[in-house]
Amino acid sequence: MKRKKFKIKSTDIITFFTVFILTSSLFGLSFIKDNEEEFILPDNVFEYNSKLNNGTYYVEEEDSVFIVYLPLSNGQYYKMGYRLDPRLINNYEYPSDVLNLIQSNNKIYLSTNPNIIDGKINVAILELANSISLAGLDSNTKMIESFTEDSNPINPEVPLKSCDSKDFVIEFNIVDRNEGVFIGDNCIQINAINSDRLINYADAVGYGLVGIN
Repeated sequence: MKRKKFKIKSTDIITFFTVFILTSSLFGLSFIKDNEEEFILPDNVFEYNSKLNNGTYYVEEEDSVFIVYLPLSNGQYYKMGYRLDPRLINNYEYPSDVLNLIQSNNKIYLSTNPNIIDGKINVAILELANSISLAGLDSNTKMIESFTEDSNPINPEVPLKSCDSKDFVIEFNIVDRNEGVFIGDNCIQINAINSDRLINYADAVGYGLVGIN
Protein backbone atom coordinates (compact mmCIF):
# COMPACT_ATOMS: atom_id res chain seq x y z
CA MET A 1 0.00 0.00 0.00
CA LYS A 2 1.40 3.38 -1.01
CA ARG A 3 1.98 5.65 1.94
CA LYS A 4 -0.20 8.76 2.08
CA LYS A 5 1.04 12.12 3.34
CA PHE A 6 -0.69 15.14 4.79
CA LYS A 7 0.16 18.09 6.99
CA ILE A 8 -0.42 18.29 10.71
CA LYS A 9 -0.07 21.80 12.15
CA SER A 10 0.73 22.04 15.86
CA THR A 11 -1.31 18.90 16.31
CA ASP A 12 -2.89 18.04 19.63
CA ILE A 13 -2.99 14.24 19.73
CA ILE A 14 -5.20 12.43 22.22
CA THR A 15 -3.29 9.73 24.04
CA PHE A 16 -5.48 6.66 24.02
CA PHE A 17 -5.28 4.12 26.85
CA THR A 18 -6.89 0.73 26.27
CA VAL A 19 -7.01 -0.19 29.96
CA PHE A 20 -7.80 2.07 32.88
CA ILE A 21 -9.26 2.12 36.36
CA LEU A 22 -11.68 4.83 37.44
CA THR A 23 -9.84 6.74 40.15
CA SER A 24 -11.38 10.18 39.75
CA SER A 25 -14.84 11.68 39.45
CA LEU A 26 -13.63 13.78 36.53
CA PHE A 27 -12.85 12.44 33.07
CA GLY A 28 -10.56 14.29 30.69
CA LEU A 29 -8.35 13.96 27.65
CA SER A 30 -4.56 13.81 27.53
CA PHE A 31 -2.76 15.81 24.89
CA ILE A 32 0.66 15.71 23.23
CA LYS A 33 1.93 18.68 21.28
CA ASP A 34 3.69 18.20 17.92
CA ASN A 35 5.48 20.80 15.85
CA GLU A 36 4.42 21.44 12.28
CA GLU A 37 5.77 18.61 10.18
CA GLU A 38 4.82 16.26 7.40
CA PHE A 39 3.13 13.20 8.80
CA ILE A 40 3.35 9.90 6.94
CA LEU A 41 0.44 7.56 7.49
CA PRO A 42 1.50 4.02 8.37
CA ASP A 43 0.92 1.11 6.02
CA ASN A 44 -1.93 -0.34 8.07
CA VAL A 45 -4.27 2.61 7.39
CA PHE A 46 -7.54 2.29 5.51
CA GLU A 47 -10.08 4.88 4.42
CA TYR A 48 -13.59 4.95 5.89
CA ASN A 49 -16.43 6.94 4.36
CA SER A 50 -18.96 8.17 6.92
CA LYS A 51 -22.63 8.37 5.97
CA LEU A 52 -23.23 10.84 8.82
CA ASN A 53 -21.36 13.70 7.17
CA ASN A 54 -20.11 12.20 3.88
CA GLY A 55 -16.60 12.61 5.24
CA THR A 56 -13.61 10.39 4.51
CA TYR A 57 -11.47 9.38 7.47
CA TYR A 58 -8.13 7.64 7.78
CA VAL A 59 -8.23 4.75 10.23
CA GLU A 60 -5.17 2.94 11.57
CA GLU A 61 -5.67 -0.60 12.83
CA GLU A 62 -3.18 -1.91 15.37
CA ASP A 63 -3.56 -4.70 17.94
CA SER A 64 -7.37 -4.70 17.61
CA VAL A 65 -7.54 -0.95 18.27
CA PHE A 66 -8.80 1.41 15.58
CA ILE A 67 -7.16 4.84 15.62
CA VAL A 68 -9.19 7.44 13.73
CA TYR A 69 -7.55 10.60 12.38
CA LEU A 70 -10.15 13.32 12.99
CA PRO A 71 -9.67 16.49 10.91
CA LEU A 72 -10.58 19.74 12.67
CA SER A 73 -11.66 23.03 11.16
CA ASN A 74 -8.37 24.68 12.11
CA GLY A 75 -6.33 22.25 10.03
CA GLN A 76 -5.25 20.13 12.97
CA TYR A 77 -5.93 16.42 13.50
CA TYR A 78 -6.84 14.42 16.55
CA LYS A 79 -6.16 10.73 16.93
CA MET A 80 -8.96 8.91 18.72
CA GLY A 81 -8.88 5.22 19.63
CA TYR A 82 -11.78 2.77 19.57
CA ARG A 83 -12.19 -0.98 19.95
CA LEU A 84 -15.04 -1.15 17.41
CA ASP A 85 -14.12 -1.40 13.74
CA PRO A 86 -15.97 1.56 12.13
CA ARG A 87 -16.97 -0.76 9.27
CA LEU A 88 -19.15 -2.60 11.81
CA ILE A 89 -20.95 0.43 13.27
CA ASN A 90 -24.26 -0.56 11.69
CA ASN A 91 -24.25 -3.74 13.79
CA TYR A 92 -24.68 -1.55 16.89
CA GLU A 93 -27.51 0.82 16.11
CA TYR A 94 -28.77 3.54 18.46
CA PRO A 95 -31.55 6.17 18.32
CA SER A 96 -30.46 9.31 16.47
CA ASP A 97 -31.69 11.48 19.37
CA VAL A 98 -28.96 9.99 21.58
CA LEU A 99 -26.31 12.28 20.07
CA ASN A 100 -28.36 15.45 20.55
CA LEU A 101 -29.26 14.47 24.09
CA ILE A 102 -25.62 13.96 25.06
CA GLN A 103 -24.45 17.14 23.36
CA SER A 104 -27.17 19.22 25.02
CA ASN A 105 -25.95 18.38 28.54
CA ASN A 106 -22.78 19.89 29.99
CA LYS A 107 -22.91 17.77 33.15
CA ILE A 108 -23.13 14.02 32.69
CA TYR A 109 -23.03 11.21 35.23
CA LEU A 110 -21.46 8.00 33.89
CA SER A 111 -22.89 5.25 36.00
CA THR A 112 -22.52 1.49 36.36
CA ASN A 113 -23.08 -1.25 38.91
CA PRO A 114 -19.90 -1.33 41.07
CA ASN A 115 -20.60 -4.91 42.15
CA ILE A 116 -20.07 -6.32 38.66
CA ILE A 117 -16.35 -7.06 38.59
CA ASP A 118 -15.32 -6.62 34.96
CA GLY A 119 -12.63 -4.10 34.05
CA LYS A 120 -13.78 -3.94 30.44
CA ILE A 121 -16.86 -2.04 31.55
CA ASN A 122 -14.47 0.76 32.49
CA VAL A 123 -13.01 0.65 28.97
CA ALA A 124 -16.49 1.24 27.54
CA ILE A 125 -16.95 4.22 29.87
CA LEU A 126 -13.54 5.69 29.07
CA GLU A 127 -13.91 5.43 25.32
CA LEU A 128 -17.31 7.11 25.33
CA ALA A 129 -16.04 9.74 27.80
CA ASN A 130 -13.19 10.61 25.43
CA SER A 131 -15.62 11.10 22.53
CA ILE A 132 -17.93 13.24 24.68
CA SER A 133 -14.97 15.36 25.78
CA LEU A 134 -13.86 15.97 22.22
CA ALA A 135 -17.40 16.70 20.99
CA GLY A 136 -18.02 19.02 23.95
CA LEU A 137 -14.76 20.97 24.04
CA ASP A 138 -16.58 24.26 23.48
CA SER A 139 -19.05 23.63 26.30
CA ASN A 140 -16.53 22.27 28.83
CA THR A 141 -18.68 19.22 29.48
CA LYS A 142 -18.16 17.79 32.97
CA MET A 143 -18.37 14.02 33.46
CA ILE A 144 -18.67 12.41 36.86
CA GLU A 145 -18.16 8.80 37.84
CA SER A 146 -21.20 7.39 39.64
CA PHE A 147 -22.75 4.09 40.73
CA THR A 148 -26.25 2.76 40.10
CA GLU A 149 -26.20 1.16 43.56
CA ASP A 150 -24.02 1.08 46.65
CA SER A 151 -20.69 -0.69 46.39
CA ASN A 152 -19.58 -3.24 48.95
CA PRO A 153 -18.09 -1.74 51.04
CA ILE A 154 -19.89 1.55 50.48
CA ASN A 155 -17.85 4.35 48.92
CA PRO A 156 -19.44 7.60 50.11
CA GLU A 157 -17.31 9.65 47.71
CA VAL A 158 -19.04 8.23 44.63
CA PRO A 159 -22.59 9.51 44.08
CA LEU A 160 -25.50 7.16 43.36
CA LYS A 161 -27.09 8.04 40.01
CA SER A 162 -29.40 6.06 37.75
CA CYS A 163 -32.27 6.60 35.35
CA ASP A 164 -34.40 7.33 38.42
CA SER A 165 -32.27 10.41 39.18
CA LYS A 166 -33.14 13.97 38.19
CA ASP A 167 -29.65 14.53 36.78
CA PHE A 168 -28.65 13.45 33.28
CA VAL A 169 -27.17 9.95 33.48
CA ILE A 170 -25.64 7.48 31.04
CA GLU A 171 -25.96 3.98 32.46
CA PHE A 172 -23.67 1.13 31.38
CA ASN A 173 -25.38 -2.19 32.09
CA ILE A 174 -24.65 -5.89 31.60
CA VAL A 175 -27.98 -7.58 30.88
CA ASP A 176 -29.28 -11.04 30.03
CA ARG A 177 -31.28 -9.80 27.03
CA ASN A 178 -32.65 -6.64 25.37
CA GLU A 179 -29.31 -5.27 24.23
CA GLY A 180 -29.04 -1.84 22.76
CA VAL A 181 -29.02 1.89 23.45
CA PHE A 182 -32.21 3.24 24.97
CA ILE A 183 -33.44 6.72 25.86
CA GLY A 184 -35.27 7.18 29.16
CA ASP A 185 -36.44 10.21 31.08
CA ASN A 186 -33.32 12.41 30.99
CA CYS A 187 -31.26 9.24 30.76
CA ILE A 188 -29.49 6.96 28.30
CA GLN A 189 -29.01 3.25 28.93
CA ILE A 190 -26.31 1.30 27.11
CA ASN A 191 -27.09 -2.38 27.62
CA ALA A 192 -25.20 -5.45 26.42
CA ILE A 193 -24.95 -9.14 27.28
CA ASN A 194 -21.20 -8.86 27.96
CA SER A 195 -18.55 -6.20 28.38
CA ASP A 196 -17.06 -6.65 24.89
CA ARG A 197 -20.40 -5.85 23.28
CA LEU A 198 -20.90 -3.03 25.78
CA ILE A 199 -17.68 -1.49 24.47
CA ASN A 200 -18.96 -1.81 20.91
CA TYR A 201 -22.26 -0.08 21.68
CA ALA A 202 -20.43 2.70 23.55
CA ASP A 203 -17.98 3.06 20.66
CA ALA A 204 -20.80 3.27 18.12
CA VAL A 205 -22.25 6.22 20.03
CA GLY A 206 -18.76 7.68 20.43
CA TYR A 207 -18.15 7.53 16.69
CA GLY A 208 -21.42 9.38 16.13
CA LEU A 209 -20.41 12.14 18.53
CA VAL A 210 -17.28 12.88 16.48
CA GLY A 211 -19.20 12.75 13.19
CA ILE A 212 -18.71 9.18 12.06
CA ASN A 213 -21.41 6.67 11.17
